[in-house]
Amino acid sequence: MQYLAWLVPFAVESGLVPAAVFFATSGTFLFLVYDFWCHGMPWTLADANVVGGRYPGGIDYFQLLCWLSVVGLLWTAWRQMRPAGPSRGRASFGVPVAAGWMAAGLFAAGSLTYAATCQIQNQRSGATARAGGRANLAGINSRTYLVLASWLYGAQKGSAAIAAARTAVSIDPSNGPAFQVLGVMCYGLGRLDESIQAFGEAARLQPDSWQAQANLYQVMEEKRRRSSAR
Repeated sequence: MQYLAWLVPFAVESGLVPAAVFFATSGTFLFLVYDFWCHGMPWTLADANVVGGRYPGGIDYFQLLCWLSVVGLLWTAWRQMRPAGPSRGRASFGVPVAAGWMAAGLFAAGSLTYAATCQIQNQRSGATARAGGRANLAGINSRTYLVLASWLYGAQKGSAAIAAARTAVSIDPSNGPAFQVLGVMCYGLGRLDESIQAFGEAARLQPDSWQAQANLYQVMEEKRRRSSAR
């Protein structure tokens, strides 16, 4: 999908009709694919690894049309590199400008109609999948902030690391390992009460995790020893 962006500068230089055809075909193809991957609107997570790349229905036809428009751009570029000749009233494809615009308009209208139909079908059938996509997206964002927190902690930026870890658990409150990391960071900075709270949440989310239970017990013992020393 992303490679279509590489052709945008060449499409802009190719002339109005070739560019309109390319943008109409590629835009429709992109919309249909991402709507399929996201199971309809609202779009959350377009996970092609889960949904797969075998497009249903008429998407393959739009993929073929998109490829044909790319071939058209190549043909136009080749014509533009040839010695200039008389070309009044004709587009770069060698098609009359009026006919080219009419064909592009008809295709755009048909594409919008088909895309709207597909979107309605995906939206009706994909409610459960979209809910799962939102949950998966929250998990991805949470893990991203957790990686950032670990990097900041390694760079001895403790307060920023804890802030990133707290963002991770706020995005995905079911992320037990994130609470574990938050507990370790708070403990390393001597913030025992916050560490106990984080490890307690990790133990609640992961009742079978001996590490979460051991960490919670260790920090509680450390707090008890410090209280006794006073």
